[in-house]
Amino acid sequence: MTVWDDDLTDAVANGIDVRTGRYAVPPLKPGILAAVAEGRPLSAAELDAVRDQLHRRKDHLGVADHIDVNDLSKTGWGVVFAENDPKVDAAREALAPLLARRRDEAGSFYHEYVNSDGVAVGESGNDFMARHGTPPGAIDPEQTLPYYLLLVGSPQQITFDTQADMGARLAVGRLTADSIDELAAYAEQTVKREREGRPSSKRAAVWATRNSSDVSTQRSARFLATPLADAFEKRSSTWTVDRYIGDNATKDALRELIHDGAPPSILFTASHGIRFPFEVDDADTTAREAAVRAQLVNQGALITQDWPGPMEAPRELIVADELFAASDVGDSANLNGMIAFLFACFSAGTPATDEFLPPEAAARTIAPAPFVANLPQRLLTKGAAAVFGHVERAWTWSFRWPNAGASTTTFQSVLNAIATGKRVGAAADHLGVRYTQVTAELATQLRKRAANFANDDIVAGLWTAQTDARNFIVLGDPAVRLTPA
Repeated sequence: MTVWDDDLTDAVANGIDVRTGRYAVPPLKPGILAAVAEGRPLSAAELDAVRDQLHRRKDHLGVADHIDVNDLSKTGWGVVFAENDPKVDAAREALAPLLARRRDEAGSFYHEYVNSDGVAVGESGNDFMARHGTPPGAIDPEQTLPYYLLLVGSPQQITFDTQADMGARLAVGRLTADSIDELAAYAEQTVKREREGRPSSKRAAVWATRNSSDVSTQRSARFLATPLADAFEKRSSTWTVDRYIGDNATKDALRELIHDGAPPSILFTASHGIRFPFEVDDADTTAREAAVRAQLVNQGALITQDWPGPMEAPRELIVADELFAASDVGDSANLNGMIAFLFACFSAGTPATDEFLPPEAAARTIAPAPFVANLPQRLLTKGAAAVFGHVERAWTWSFRWPNAGASTTTFQSVLNAIATGKRVGAAADHLGVRYTQVTAELATQLRKRAANFANDDIVAGLWTAQTDARNFIVLGDPAVRLTPA
């Protein structure tokens, strides 16, 4: 998580360094972030997507007004592969039960995008949508791509940016093809659960750390986790909400929650995500390979309440008791269709380069290649239906806004949509709408900046908020949902 300091002069860009237990990146001045923002102007296609999102009617969630967002025979469903994916045949075979079920549900609006129909090397999401006849506007599968799209492949094949482009208009989720066995396990469990149709429990859990001397988690516990739990319980009066906030947000508590015989249907976590530095200039091959392995296995693991905070004396390494990682989800876990939302840095994945540092910064490469975090993939393998997470660092802009104070409305909307039986891709549209609203405001401020208007602090904040909002993604099939009672 990342925050601005109290007088809004510096951005404290977090991610906790595993080696020291301190923040991984020093504070950044607004002028630096504003310069970065100015170097990434919006394309015409992105501006079109912004205008489209801003004029959407909220209750339609991106589809034409005659379409029921939960009816796949009206919305359509598709699976998308990279055109050069060497594992496409094995992946399709592993996902065969899920593909067959979605084909039955979507009928003539079911599509598979493979080989030359798949995502080309270097192709943006906007270019892919345009190539398949989908301009900005409401989605109707009679004329456009299906509303629900499952991307299958690593972010090296289908980039995080491509997923974000598509997610601005469509309901998009991702599964990686790194492990064919994991794909098969996910498909089998999803189909079995949907065919059995057992009602989901009306139980949610909120797990949020409030670490000593750490402003980020103290703010997220106070302004995000606590009001979110209260609002969800008030609006979803038939649900119970278990709170693990502050001292109760321990590793043992989360492990017991995950391995409970009846886990919650919705899990929301708020904490730091761990960052494993990757040194590209390391001459020690053995050390370099070990660093890569550690990063792939543990980057984005959740910092627990057991971490003493950043003001403690530097140590050689964050210890295992202070992290909740993929290895902590044991073989006995059966998550039974749980939908999780992991609010933390790197909780969904890591790009190859740092998105929040200027080009001249020394440590710009942060991974040898972009990758999906291991923890959410493990949750999906053990029965989670879908996981919301964040690529790169997460910022408190998501729930605090200058002059407007704290607000959890977007997160409330996502959780309430899930609780009432909406498919996760449609629920995620609330995040997409917020992204495009921030983008529109940023575009206005960038035009002012180009006219020599002194607005570094505003541009820096808006660009950071926009990048933060863009980086929330869904892992799993976007068409899954909780089974209503």
